[in-house]
Amino acid sequence: MGWTVLSNGVTEQVGDGRWQAAPTPLLSTCLIAVAAGPWHAVRTEHRGVPFGWYCRRSMAPYLDADELFEITRQCFDRYHEKFDEPYPFDSYDQAFVPEFNTLAMENPGLVTFAEERLFRSAVTDTAAALLNFDGISYARGASALRQLVAWLGEKDFLAGINTHFARHKYANATLADFIDSLATSTQRDVHAWADSWLRTTGVDTLTPAVTPGDNGTYALTVGHAGDRPHRVAVGLYDRDLGDDEGRLALRERLDIDVPQTGAQPIGERPALLLLNEGDLTYAKVRFDPGSLDTVHKSLAGLPDPLTRAVVWNALRDGELAAAAYLETALAHLPHETDPAIVQGVLAFASAHIADRYLPADERPAALNTLSALCSDLIHRTGGDNPGLRLIAVRHFIDVAAHSGTIAGWLTDGTVPGGPELRWRILARLAVLGAADEAAIAAELRRDPSATGQEGAARCRAALLDEEAKAKAWEAMFATDAGNDLSNYLFTATAQGFWQPEQLDLLLTYVPRYYPDAIALAARRGPAIAKAAAKHAFPIHAINAETLRLGQECLSNGAPTPMLRRGLADQLDDLARALRVRER
Repeated sequence: MGWTVLSNGVTEQVGDGRWQAAPTPLLSTCLIAVAAGPWHAVRTEHRGVPFGWYCRRSMAPYLDADELFEITRQCFDRYHEKFDEPYPFDSYDQAFVPEFNTLAMENPGLVTFAEERLFRSAVTDTAAALLNFDGISYARGASALRQLVAWLGEKDFLAGINTHFARHKYANATLADFIDSLATSTQRDVHAWADSWLRTTGVDTLTPAVTPGDNGTYALTVGHAGDRPHRVAVGLYDRDLGDDEGRLALRERLDIDVPQTGAQPIGERPALLLLNEGDLTYAKVRFDPGSLDTVHKSLAGLPDPLTRAVVWNALRDGELAAAAYLETALAHLPHETDPAIVQGVLAFASAHIADRYLPADERPAALNTLSALCSDLIHRTGGDNPGLRLIAVRHFIDVAAHSGTIAGWLTDGTVPGGPELRWRILARLAVLGAADEAAIAAELRRDPSATGQEGAARCRAALLDEEAKAKAWEAMFATDAGNDLSNYLFTATAQGFWQPEQLDLLLTYVPRYYPDAIALAARRGPAIAKAAAKHAFPIHAINAETLRLGQECLSNGAPTPMLRRGLADQLDDLARALRVRER
């Protein structure tokens, strides 16, 4: 079959095996993209611009091009609504690329996605990314831009960035240039904002204090630990007196600047006072005692899913002890209808609270709580909310303490989610000692795809067996370049290796991790170094010795820059887990 070559501009075949791309506007060299192969292609056009979606031919049945084109057209229309400069390239292609090391890359004219984003079975609007390019910077960057819009106002913000685009079209620009462009559209001191927001580290904490005034009224003062200015919304919620299900109603939304120039009158005391309503800024938020009591009783009664998400995030960041967080989830998550919230709460409750924050002797009870919660969600959703049901099924598998139910799903063919869930079940059975190499090999014959190869590697590394663990470690950290795992198979193997149920079996690998990871990163480069830090780190070895070894590695081990960065993040999380356990 013939090949197709894609690039930043329209391409055409000009000879036997030779392709030529049309000239483009000036591009940075890091944005030049070429994707070649026997692609399956679906094409259309919008506003005179050719659109294309591409994937491997074996993945063609899973490419829902109609939906993807519709979303792309809507994004283009929104782009032209907001920005003065029209889309400047001659085409817009998007390709799902096998073994792509990042989630996506926004190359002009040719956006590339990891093939894992093209799902072969049912998925949820919150399927987890294989690898988050830079979670801290991306999350803070998005929040900083959102706050900048709130602080300037959308009209002035758009005027400023349109000025910036016009001034620096097809050229390089500095942060100072960007700030100067924004300053043309506002009387606010954007330069001071940039100094405090973009040239500082850490995160501010906002704490409300509600004080009584005259005639039964109250006033709000926002305590501010940090140095950044914030433009925040404050939601005042009252109990819905005509509702016997504990719902809350938004009385008023206030916009205030922090630091404040004086206390903000709020009238009668609300049942819930929520800082950062609408999630407009990058900050930790706390509750006053009365509001926290309302959250315990009525979190599910908040009418807007974004508001509920802000509350859950605040609870996650220190408002509740680990066990109390599980109790809150058990009380309110069964009534939640937004899949993103259910996914986020269950993921945090299992991966952090059950697996890391609680002592080992309390983990079985936590898993039972989560299993009961997921089972309740499965039965409540039925066929009414398939995305929510799928999330509950996935987490029911992940927290299963016994093999019975999930093994039955696998053997009788009733897995409600296709190949991805079959591999998920088999991995959990491997952890529990209820699967072996023969079962993995049989499943791989059933699904010999690239995803199946990764599933098999994950399952083999998860086996409750000393020999399997030794083979997995050798596969990850072998010094023979001829036997190096691909990035994806390395990640899958690492994901299967460390399991909280298998800590006794894995104790000897904890001190081996640091020197082996240093050697691997030096030999194989940044991509594997990042995967070694993110996925191969002994994440469930929550003790002072693991922390000491890691700190010694950073001080004396000479890790590569990428490995150093990943280890610093992991050790910070480890120190947090130790502090939570001490509390």
